[in-house]
Amino acid sequence: MTVSARSATEFAEPANIDLRRGGRAKAGSYLYEGRQLITGWHSHDMHQIEYAVGGVVEVETAAAHYLLPPQQAAWIPAGLEHQATMRPEVRTVAV
Repeated sequence: MTVSARSATEFAEPANIDLRRGGRAKAGSYLYEGRQLITGWHSHDMHQIEYAVGGVVEVETAAAHYLLPPQQAAWIPAGLEHQATMRPEVRTVAV
């Protein structure tokens, strides 16, 4: 099953979109911007690509702590426990 990606502006409250296990969308993209967020430890049933549009995204796994500068992407394999930190200046797209 595929779900088309929708613009973040189509949602009244972007923070309510959960692309993690059991979330409302099986696949798609999500633009994040404007607030401090620490996701907490979680994993995904599908691989994830996190692209930093602006600001520095922090991605942490049990093995390492990565800093993702603007215009760089990180691939997060399905099932890998991780957490991300986004400060208010961060703008990122997760696919």
